[in-house]
Amino acid sequence: MSRKVSFVAAVLFVVVALVAAGCGGSQSVLQRVEKSGVLRVGFEGTYPPFNFVND
Repeated sequence: MSRKVSFVAAVLFVVVALVAAGCGGSQSVLQRVEKSGVLRVGFEGTYPPFNFVND
């Protein structure tokens, strides 16, 4: 029983740590974009015209 409780406590600790790490950062995305002056956008290249390659 004690091993099971220890395991559950360890898993709970890891989950809480990961959630806390993901919520970090005092700046919003908009503030970071405004501060850096760069807006990065990614497109999937499998749809026209995004898969066009100028040789």
